[in-house]
Amino acid sequence: AYELLETVDDYSVEQLLASPIRGIGRAAPLETYAMLTERLDRAGFLLARAGYDDDALSHHWLSDWRTSPREHDDLRADLAGAADQIATEALAENPELFGPLAEVLDSLNSPVADRLRLRLMIAAGPLGAGAEIDRVIGAVETVNPRYGAREVADLLRRHFSTAGPEARNAFVQNLQAGPPEAHVIASIEWNGESPDN
Repeated sequence: AYELLETVDDYSVEQLLASPIRGIGRAAPLETYAMLTERLDRAGFLLARAGYDDDALSHHWLSDWRTSPREHDDLRADLAGAADQIATEALAENPELFGPLAEVLDSLNSPVADRLRLRLMIAAGPLGAGAEIDRVIGAVETVNPRYGAREVADLLRRHFSTAGPEARNAFVQNLQAGPPEAHVIASIEWNGESPDN
């Protein structure tokens, strides 16, 4: 951990993310993931203090941080992309790292943590995160997620068939139930209509 922090001090964040972060991440994945997510959280906190709303970043990321790295000017997306890459590579070798990596996210205040947690589940698969995957697939919010719709869709594509029967049945029931009445009314009002019409 000391050498990791010492390396960080030798580079600007952009230089760190461009080259040495993958090697550092392979040597110390948990420490690297914690450092990247802490910096991501700190950047969001500073923007919130400046009066910016973080919801837009959390809900509509500027680009896919995995397939289009560094094609934007948002350091938080770069930090999230680097953290995701480190975690994905670590979980490919050891899915049981899901628990410790998920604990790192528990200290984050940003809704971005929800998206990163979904990415951890996708990478860990049923071997490392089976119970968590079942919980997400069976949750009512999964049909209309507030944040992380892209990640929820990816999770369903990759792991729906290996989820438990109770989780799969709950998902189908939630899907067939349709949106809640409050959501329908809000959509009608947003379009300038009266719900009584």
